[in-house]
Amino acid sequence: MLYRDGVGHEGSVFYCFVARATLGAAIFTADGENSLHSPHQPIYVSSDKRELSVIPGSVPSTHYHALVAEAGKGHKVERHREFIIFEGDRVQLEYLLAFQRC
Repeated sequence: MLYRDGVGHEGSVFYCFVARATLGAAIFTADGENSLHSPHQPIYVSSDKRELSVIPGSVPSTHYHALVAEAGKGHKVERHREFIIFEGDRVQLEYLLAFQRC
């Protein structure tokens, strides 16, 4: 298959974005529902899971900026740590990588 730039790719090609992200104040979770460091603190303030909870003790009240889902056996995420950013202006795409698995 040839692309616009004339470069061809043989076989199965996989693509991956490399992005630069600003996490700011992040809240960590293992189960996707509660804070890892304060187990009884929910990570969301709304039922639709579109807004993170308020940073305890912040004046004025400030919501967390990012969610970090820790990976591990018994966690909701088992293979890779996930960084979830809710605002698009905190992420900048840097590269698109094309690769083949050996």
